[in-house]
Amino acid sequence: MEILKTQYQSKRFRFKTLINEDLDLFCELYCNDIVMGKIMPKLTRQQAKSLFLGILKKQQQCANEFWRIECIVSGQSIGIQGFMADKSQRKHNDAEFGILLSPEFYGKNIATESVTAMLFYGFRHLGLMSAHAYFNADNIAIQKIAHRLNFKIEADNNQANKMRCSISKDDFLKSNEDTNLVIK
Repeated sequence: MEILKTQYQSKRFRFKTLINEDLDLFCELYCNDIVMGKIMPKLTRQQAKSLFLGILKKQQQCANEFWRIECIVSGQSIGIQGFMADKSQRKHNDAEFGILLSPEFYGKNIATESVTAMLFYGFRHLGLMSAHAYFNADNIAIQKIAHRLNFKIEADNNQANKMRCSISKDDFLKSNEDTNLVIK
């Protein structure tokens, strides 16, 4: 079965469906101490490759949607982002989201722009009614993004030092101005 390829873009970035050719980028991110530092222990290349193949398989089954983040001007791939949903979440049109950027692109407002574009896409084109993410309580960057986008932030009662941010479609669209999102 072929992966349905979607593409959308914000002002500075193009988001293309993750495909086999993105394995090296995926492994670079998941095997990097800095990138994974506040998420989980970094993976070995074999673990990252196995995770990547699992994500591609779930994309074929329409359970996950992942995109490569590419700079429009340079064409450089700078990270990945995506939605993951288990059966319970899909039933309620909810998905967990995540984003990983190469460290040289930290602090440039890329994550906020990318997550905003992904949420617009998820709410308008995937039928999501809500989205959420889990993060370590000491991950200040994620907290700043969540505050900027008006997420509800709370402690994750199931895990120590973990937080959960969430937002409904209506709250997101009401509190975030429209982007120049282009769907292809």
